[in-house]
Amino acid sequence: MYIIGSGQVRRTTPISLRSTDAGFKDTVTTRVAAPFRLPSAHHYLEFARSSAAPILQIMAKLDDATRESAWAEIETKLSVFNGADEWAGPNELLLTTGVK
Repeated sequence: MYIIGSGQVRRTTPISLRSTDAGFKDTVTTRVAAPFRLPSAHHYLEFARSSAAPILQIMAKLDDATRESAWAEIETKLSVFNGADEWAGPNELLLTTGVK
């Protein structure tokens, strides 16, 4: 599963959901593709830079030149998801249902 958020792209594995600890039974978890769609990777970075995302806290620790270099590198890495008409960053939701 890929998680994209706050300008980050990383591969991760789903966490174990402990819905039974909350009193649910007959739980079922379904993976749902939910790509993040914008005109380009640049637009995604504009969104990330204007939000209160954790990446801003990380970037704030860098000097100006290093920070701008990091943003440029992130945009380059995210550009792999540019298509002919849009940028579609992979995103997956885990939806869990159960009976209480």
